[in-house]
Amino acid sequence: MDTRHYQIGGFTIALNSDLPFRPDTFNPPINKFEVKKPGEENIVINHYFERTIQTKVNEQERIYFKKPWAVYEQKDKIIYEWIRNYDPYETFLRKIITNKDHTRLNIYHDAIIGKAFLKGGLSDISLLPSDQLLFSRVLGYNQGCLLHSIGLIYKDKGYIFVGHSGAGKTTMAKMMRPISTILCDDRNIIRKLDQKYYLFGTWRHSDLAEVSPLVAPLKAIFFLNQSKENKISKINDNTKRVFFLMDCLIRSLVTHDWMELTIDFIDSLSKQVDCFDLEFDKSGKIMELIKNL
Repeated sequence: MDTRHYQIGGFTIALNSDLPFRPDTFNPPINKFEVKKPGEENIVINHYFERTIQTKVNEQERIYFKKPWAVYEQKDKIIYEWIRNYDPYETFLRKIITNKDHTRLNIYHDAIIGKAFLKGGLSDISLLPSDQLLFSRVLGYNQGCLLHSIGLIYKDKGYIFVGHSGAGKTTMAKMMRPISTILCDDRNIIRKLDQKYYLFGTWRHSDLAEVSPLVAPLKAIFFLNQSKENKISKINDNTKRVFFLMDCLIRSLVTHDWMELTIDFIDSLSKQVDCFDLEFDKSGKIMELIKNL
């Protein structure tokens, strides 16, 4: 097996493959997160292209069914099957067998995915449509979450600007770029480590290809609203803070235990980190308000 290591969200991912990696297997943003060796918290992903595996599943074990995924839960493991869009819904392209917190994954691919791997230029190390399937599950069980957001470091502190598409994330990132380090302009990680909250970027960017593996203690959370005026208002209502955070939470496979842990984390986060409504236009005047906060 060929092996590479990547560090993200405080985890080191040991990525193993029975096909060889090349310098251009993954897009440049991912390469910024590559490290030479494992860390203290590790995730293991094994990619198998040259062998298949048979699994026995039944409808009673199925916890999710929406094409192209059928998902089954068996004791201490979860099985994902990528299925065809027509009956019979046979396994197609790939199958994943993982533990419940998604820190140990065996991913089996067919020849189509193998060819894409050898071609290179991939944007996700899991070779799935998005690595969020992995990250959102792992974080839910490990005091963290993944949010639609801009993450950046300003004066050694982490600031996260939360919002869906159209909220102005890219506009805000471009305005903050001259005075800060952009972690990611689309999806960022918050984790609680040693009783403190930290902000991490990811390689899943939007319009700005600037990403960074740096980490910073989280100073403030802003909820973005494009407006005709520039205004920052502290949110004192905890219910409102939790609602906004949950609304921008990235989730993949939602199970009862995962959701309970995630809600507890979001509630604690909202009470311990200052949250603000941020209204802004494109004039750049909001910058002075942020600096003086």
